[in-house]
Amino acid sequence: MKTMSKEEKRKPNSYVRFLTIMFWAALGGGAIGFLMGFVGVDQWNMSIFTKVLSKMQIPLMILILGITVPISEIVLIKLRKLNLLLENAEDEEADRLEYEEEKVGSIGVIVSNLAMVLTLLSLAINYSSSYVEKHPAIMIGSCILTVIIFGYQGIWQIRYVKCLQKSNPRLQGDPGCMKQKDFQKAWLSSCDEAERELIYQSGYEAYIGIMRIIPMCAVAAMICHLMWNTGIFAVVISGIIWIWTTVIYVKSCVSKRRRKINIE
Repeated sequence: MKTMSKEEKRKPNSYVRFLTIMFWAALGGGAIGFLMGFVGVDQWNMSIFTKVLSKMQIPLMILILGITVPISEIVLIKLRKLNLLLENAEDEEADRLEYEEEKVGSIGVIVSNLAMVLTLLSLAINYSSSYVEKHPAIMIGSCILTVIIFGYQGIWQIRYVKCLQKSNPRLQGDPGCMKQKDFQKAWLSSCDEAERELIYQSGYEAYIGIMRIIPMCAVAAMICHLMWNTGIFAVVISGIIWIWTTVIYVKSCVSKRRRKINIE
């Protein structure tokens, strides 16, 4: 009979650990609910917050445009300078410059996506039929700014990909393709083994991050619905993303395993 080592004995039981986490989560949720009820957070307070934001809709969008556009352009300028240096760089220097290229580009990608998300949030402040009837000019202006911001950021992302392809001509794919899946397949197939491994590892870390944040978003949406009657749609959307991400991941694992052993 196999005896347990000291390390195995000290290792906490998985079920006990899970139940402990559940206990503290429930205790923390109850404490937050009690405090929110105690300080009197209600729909009136939420309506005041919404009214303040509703008056700042267009200024917020202009601010987003004014901040993100210069940052995005600076990123492209730096990338072009790095491309020139990469042309005549030796192996070690080329590795360092490629790292700098990756770092600068990641800043631009984050800023680009952040600009679009913040724009949608700003538009959503007053996005209702009743508000459109009362303030049509403001909504038209907000919609125009939304189109401008999304149009610019979409074009910027194409320019970013073209900039990377210019420094590394073997990278394939048309970023303006209607089917983004085709572009991603072409891009991935043109990467070398090390680049693919980096993409796979980053993709798995992204999956883990999503599966951590989605349950938190669902719980936050439920709390908001409890306190301010925000509706269950946010909970529904979080649930759809949660199950869809899980299905895509396990489906991909099964299909790749099937191809590996040549099962039709």
